[in-house]
Amino acid sequence: MAAVSPARSREPTSRARAGGGRWQLLPQAPERHRDGRELLFDAVLDFHSDLENFYYVFTRRLFENGELLREKSWDETIPREFH
Repeated sequence: MAAVSPARSREPTSRARAGGGRWQLLPQAPERHRDGRELLFDAVLDFHSDLENFYYVFTRRLFENGELLREKSWDETIPREFH
């Protein structure tokens, strides 16, 4: 997990966060996974701001045996209402 950096009221655009993670599911009992599947979850986060907005971009991906199976992204712009 990425470290948390507090925003400064005099420099609201001086902070940004990017991070991600990767999780691999390996079969615990081979008899349950006779098909030999290997699943890998991948997630990437980008959170930054400017004087007017916060920007949140998150993408998650699921790979099965090295092939992309599913992908979903969120891309949000959140107005700064109290600046």
